[in-house]
Amino acid sequence: MHILTYRKIAIAIVAVAVFGVLTFGLGFTTTGQEFLHSISRPADDQAQQIENAPDQLLRVLENSDTPLHILDAKVKEISGADFAKLTGKKTNLSMVSSVPEVRLINGSGKTITGFVLVIRDPETKTSRGLVQSKTSITSGETYVAPRQAFIRPEWISTVDKNGQIKPRFGSPEINSEKFWLSFAGRSNLFVTVAQVNFQDGSTWTLKEGGEIR
Repeated sequence: MHILTYRKIAIAIVAVAVFGVLTFGLGFTTTGQEFLHSISRPADDQAQQIENAPDQLLRVLENSDTPLHILDAKVKEISGADFAKLTGKKTNLSMVSSVPEVRLINGSGKTITGFVLVIRDPETKTSRGLVQSKTSITSGETYVAPRQAFIRPEWISTVDKNGQIKPRFGSPEINSEKFWLSFAGRSNLFVTVAQVNFQDGSTWTLKEGGEIR
């Protein structure tokens, strides 16, 4: 086990207090329950190959008293060369990980109505994350935040069967650089629950002394 100091997680804690910074300054997305369940997957061959590849795990940072435990955080991983071909963006990384699918469980005795997930690289001080503001997770219940929840919806140009370009509002798909964590390699990243909101109005926040596993 490695103990992470306050300096390395401080930005995550500070960001929790300022949701505007989370959403716009650090690449965070804000989403409601209805978006998390409207998952669409691209159907092209390259995307399907990536989807069929084995999942890889991100490291997890947790306090011993966290009320919302991360069971696992699974990502897809491709080479830097494949990332460049797929997205048209260059990277110095040898391997690039996707945003994760995160499986959580409510270990508290109260209903959770919202939470903040943070993906963090302490070396570059870069963060990516998700503010989930509308949910209901009862005590002992498991919950899955899909990869698409980490990607902010936007207007996307698509080509229909007649070759016409048409805009639609939705999440960028696997061929977008926004689907990937291109700021650091998987071994440098961790994911953590930074804040939890309860139905009774109380809040839990990540503290100094979390353990990496």
